[in-house]
Amino acid sequence: MQNQFFEKKIKSFVTFSTRWKGARGEVFELTQSHKTLRIRLTKDSSSKSLVVACIEPEHMIGPFTWANSNLKLSVFKLEENDLGFLLADERVGLRITCGAIEFKEYE
Repeated sequence: MQNQFFEKKIKSFVTFSTRWKGARGEVFELTQSHKTLRIRLTKDSSSKSLVVACIEPEHMIGPFTWANSNLKLSVFKLEENDLGFLLADERVGLRITCGAIEFKEYE
């Protein structure tokens, strides 16, 4: 059951990330109350954006802004041996590990 959850989330993310490949990426927000790190992708030719919420983030390495994004999502074993996610853009050295992830497009 747990594997189906991760597989479904990753499959859905592939659809979004394919549409947003090549966009400008930025660390958009870090909230302490709900421990969420938000990444926003934008394109110059559009007012739309994709926001990726890394919930319960454990670790981040990489830039705060970057061009030509190519985000990938995979399952990752977290510090407490729980399963979580790794959000990465290998070209720029971005790696974020988190307990859960959500993503949504905005107009």
